[in-house]
Amino acid sequence: MKTVFSILFLSLIVISCKKSESQVTSRFNESLKRFNEFKQQTGNNYSYTVTTSSWTGFSSSTKITVLNRIVSSREYTAATRNDTSLVQLASWKETSINLNSYQECAQTLTLVQVYEKAKNEWLTADKKHNEIYLETKNNGMISLCGYVPDGCQDDCFFGIRISEIKEIDTE
Repeated sequence: MKTVFSILFLSLIVISCKKSESQVTSRFNESLKRFNEFKQQTGNNYSYTVTTSSWTGFSSSTKITVLNRIVSSREYTAATRNDTSLVQLASWKETSINLNSYQECAQTLTLVQVYEKAKNEWLTADKKHNEIYLETKNNGMISLCGYVPDGCQDDCFFGIRISEIKEIDTE
């Protein structure tokens, strides 16, 4: 009888894991569909903002602008929190002339490339050793995608946090 319960319990674990993986795949596919609709609606002209934050008080924001399917600019701001306020540490803007001059910020990826990394890298991390995350709070598009290695305590997220995705008016 004990063996039967053990087999049933293990079966439930396997089924629930597969369901969980299929739910992530389903949410990703729905998000990709929403992004493709957005991309068509905007003519591939949009901006998105990648944010980071740390338990130490450090935070950053990188706004990436895509025009006609090509990253055209990147704006970065970094700050830290002291006892009473937020203190700006750095701020700059790159244009197509000097794009990728700085390294301490989000990569110059289009959202097409973000979705490719999500599908091929972040969502395929080894589930035995990592916790996988996918959120779609930007009108159904990616707001968080990545993984955290098991046992990690602080600032171990590998992936992307997107706080905003919006259309760029080119007229």
